[in-house]
Amino acid sequence: MFRQTSIVFAMALAALSFALSAQASQEAEELEAAFDAVLAAHVQDGWVDYAALKASPKALDTWLGQVAKVSQSELSEWSKNHQIAFYINAYNGHALRIVRDRYPIRGKNSEFPESSIQQIPDVWKLPIDIAGETLNLDKVEKEIVLGELGTYKAHFGFVCASVGCPALKNEAFHGGTLDRELNLAAQVFLRSPQGAQVDRKAKKLRVSQLFNWYAADFAHLRGTAATVQQVFAERAPIIEFVGSYLEKADRDWIRRGNYDLEYLPYDWTLNDISNR
Repeated sequence: MFRQTSIVFAMALAALSFALSAQASQEAEELEAAFDAVLAAHVQDGWVDYAALKASPKALDTWLGQVAKVSQSELSEWSKNHQIAFYINAYNGHALRIVRDRYPIRGKNSEFPESSIQQIPDVWKLPIDIAGETLNLDKVEKEIVLGELGTYKAHFGFVCASVGCPALKNEAFHGGTLDRELNLAAQVFLRSPQGAQVDRKAKKLRVSQLFNWYAADFAHLRGTAATVQQVFAERAPIIEFVGSYLEKADRDWIRRGNYDLEYLPYDWTLNDISNR
């Protein structure tokens, strides 16, 4: 009798756990779908219509309000991939809002383009409300997603409102398909002029400054071709990673190691549709 009761109790507990997990996934997916609608209305081929976003601010503001109200206890019930997608989407949504609220940007800092997110003072440290906490863009990216949640491919999901960063999709990131979406984002970026350039004539491989600034995030990767490892030492994992997303002809050329590695100038021009 005791054994039967224990089995029934265990089955009931498992059913409850499954139901709670399904509910948590549904909550995460509903939030992702709401951001899908915001992005679909204002993003085209990676370019943002900030003027339209400023003229119709309600949808983004409503979504960011929902992001702020998610509790830490709710968030902890979500899968790791749903949490990562949540923070990447929150980062991108707040970056949109920060630019929108100051649009059009006409800055005077000569180090950056006149129209650039970098013209906003302390932009990476401005307070933003996410899941009951006051954070900032830097903390979301570096401490939470790249640090605590530990996913280096998120570099290709964060969009810093600039031409030089990975392009903003016209849909959110989704926890259920996150790995595939980040892989696709990495491929799109690395096959663009902002991500990587293979120059056989000059014998140069030029890659985004992201790989210079965040080299340590790629240092753990293995499987680097011996020739690349011998020539480039600590930079070899970056080269192998870049090559793995390029066309086969470029990938094969890269693995021979007979070239110089350079970092591309980062284009901080605002990803405004008027700059397309």
